[in-house]
Amino acid sequence: MTKRMDTNSFEFSALRTAYCDLSGIISLLQFTGNKKFTAVPVFSIARDVCLVLYQINKEILGSSYELNTEIKKIRHKVKLSSSNNLKMHEEILEFHVEKYGDDVNNLGFYLEDGHLTGSTLYPTYLYYDTTFFKSDNIEKSIFSFFRNIGAISVKFLQQVSSLSQGKLLFTIPESIILADDLEYSGKDIPHTSLFTSDKTKNALITRLLLIQQELVTYIWLKDNITVENVYALNNAGYILLRLLTMKIDQVMDNLKNIQKYLPDYFLELNHKCKSKLLDLMNVYEASISEECRTLRNMLHYSSTEVNFYDYLEQRSCKNNKYISLVVDEIVLNFAKPLSAMFSDYFNIANLQSMSDMEMILNRLKSKGFLS
Repeated sequence: MTKRMDTNSFEFSALRTAYCDLSGIISLLQFTGNKKFTAVPVFSIARDVCLVLYQINKEILGSSYELNTEIKKIRHKVKLSSSNNLKMHEEILEFHVEKYGDDVNNLGFYLEDGHLTGSTLYPTYLYYDTTFFKSDNIEKSIFSFFRNIGAISVKFLQQVSSLSQGKLLFTIPESIILADDLEYSGKDIPHTSLFTSDKTKNALITRLLLIQQELVTYIWLKDNITVENVYALNNAGYILLRLLTMKIDQVMDNLKNIQKYLPDYFLELNHKCKSKLLDLMNVYEASISEECRTLRNMLHYSSTEVNFYDYLEQRSCKNNKYISLVVDEIVLNFAKPLSAMFSDYFNIANLQSMSDMEMILNRLKSKGFLS
């Protein structure tokens, strides 16, 4: 049985942060009817939800809950710049080719006014080594998974409330109101329109596509969470900054990793971005990187140190616009310009797709009906 915590200590600080994380997660997971959310942001957010649930179970609940293996696998994908990048990114591409064939448009992309917002490569990255893609009905399996993590979040919220001895009331938070429910446009292309025979270059392409979906998720969160005082220390403002600071430093770490280990490809990329990529990375490092790193490192729930909620409370007491300033700087100064660069770099809207007739003829040939 999990012991009750002293509510006059850092242990209560950890409880309150976990409580706010879970409340925000539950609000976000109620967006399942939103067309943009279910196409692109949901997958990036799902990865963070798995990480939060894992940490709460381990550090607050003493690993008393047996999380399913899929949550544990997805939780480990929090770092886009892992050491086995080449192998992982080869497998992601191979999965698409194997599943859909190499004779059709086997990669899907989401666009908004020609701007690249996401791809089918991200959910493949998230789930390709889980049981979901072995299911006869992948969509149903993934929907069941989201329903499961939603149920776990509610269960954990109830347990955290109980541990607080009544100081944190157990209530199911309302869904945050969204401003936009229009669909992204879609474009399917054959992988050969984007990928090459150079496996290292292919790994770079995949990494950048994953980064792009992360960046679009930040932008979507900021642009579409529209409640009163969204940047105040309330449920919406809290979870917005929590997710953004969990993500932005990982994106920048990934870009630095590419610069270090793939220097020639990075130089080529930076050149195509008119040197603005490296400039932006340097500005980030000189400005907000230390603060974002501090906030990201508060992912853990500590019984001996200040936790995320308390840190925000302290900062907001000194400057009541703290959350607004940090959110705006992350999104406006870094996420949006980076996303625009990578969208231009890929230029998906102008890549060639196979026509229906080409795909039919290719499939007939592959089946041996045409010589």
